Amino acid sequence: MAWQGGFKGDSYDRPQWRAYLRTQKKPTSGFLVIHATGAPYTLAAVGGAKRMANLANYYKNQQKWKGGPNAFVMGDGRIYPGTPVSLMGVHSPGFNNISTAFEAEGDYRKGQRPWASGDGKAVWDAMAWASAEWLEWMGMDADDKHCRFHMEDARTTHKACPGAMQKAWFVAKVREAMNPILAKAPPPPPPVMPIVTAKAKQFVYAPGKFAWSNEWLVPMMKKIEGLRLKAYPDPPGWSIGYGHCSTSKVAPITYEGMTLPNEAAADALLRADLNALCLHFLNAWVKVPLEQGMIDALCMFVFQQGATQFKRKLVPTINQKMHWTVAKMIETMPHAKAGVMRRRRLEAARYRGESPTKW
Repeated sequence: MAWQGGFKGDSYDRPQWRAYLRTQKKPTSGFLVIHATGAPYTLAAVGGAKRMANLANYYKNQQKWKGGPNAFVMGDGRIYPGTPVSLMGVHSPGFNNISTAFEAEGDYRKGQRPWASGDGKAVWDAMAWASAEWLEWMGMDADDKHCRFHMEDARTTHKACPGAMQKAWFVAKVREAMNPILAKAPPPPPPVMPIVTAKAKQFVYAPGKFAWSNEWLVPMMKKIEGLRLKAYPDPPGWSIGYGHCSTSKVAPITYEGMTLPNEAAADALLRADLNALCLHFLNAWVKVPLEQGMIDALCMFVFQQGATQFKRKLVPTINQKMHWTVAKMIETMPHAKAGVMRRRRLEAARYRGESPTKW
């Protein structure tokens, strides 16, 4: 029986796995089957690449099979391809030739290795995103039909595989991993603050407790960024919605061909980005009180310029409370694009306490 190949010892994190899948030919698989293995050759002292070589030897030379499962998730939180994903693997008598198989490292039967804590959690967290990426690639939903356990095969003798965890628990993890932003309700907006004029006194936030303005910053960001429900090139990556960029590392990672269902989904992503990419760094690095307009302006600046530029160019002056100078620095910061320079002037006006509405 000809060996199907694979088991090269390559391993991937989530973005790499997503990219890898998109280089492969899609199989005729009808669903995904989840397994777990405590043996053979899964001792932690043996590296992942060596384990894959040992597994290939086991399936090919001892079992005399033409292949094995299509991928393995190890304790390092990475996924290792086995039998090429374009082919039907060998893994379970009733599911062979109709499904794709992923195998988790470890024995998760009752009383053995835990699956929701400790080193077992890393395995199942990775199995969730690995499964989510495969299902999305195949155009399948995360549900009982498309995500099955080995024990569901009526012909198998392994009635405790992949372990004692509830299937509903795992399917929920996969569903959340498929789209962690859209699977949850949008984060609550910060406290409502009235729009103020340049001369009005603004609300002042203590260091570490900053909040952006739902009344000014969100609408203005939407005006500036514009809405796109289909991913578009934004070198060095891809962006979607209101400028949600793949290089930001904020889930879900944007990829070529990705789409959002509606404006509400894009709004949720924008709010998540403002929290994770902007407000997080203000709360971490700014050690002096800030008015609402200052916070809004800095969030807008960080969103476009990045946290590194913010820390290097503005934070030292902000922490000296030289706010007139900070506004001037933002306003006069050079840039080759006229649109960005216009954005800097708007940020400076907001930093001074104004509430400009034109873009």
